[in-house]
Amino acid sequence: MSITATVRRRGREDRVSVSIPSCGFPHSIVDNTSTVKKGQPIELSDVTLANG
Repeated sequence: MSITATVRRRGREDRVSVSIPSCGFPHSIVDNTSTVKKGQPIELSDVTLANG
């Protein structure tokens, strides 16, 4: 499964805060290889969604 998120900001060098349309709060993901910028869409692959 993959979903598209929007980059909110880069925290540390290896972390990015993203907004996922179907969720009501931001998520932090590990991303130490890209140069994504605020507002840029990013595709998240191999996503596992959990209820609860």
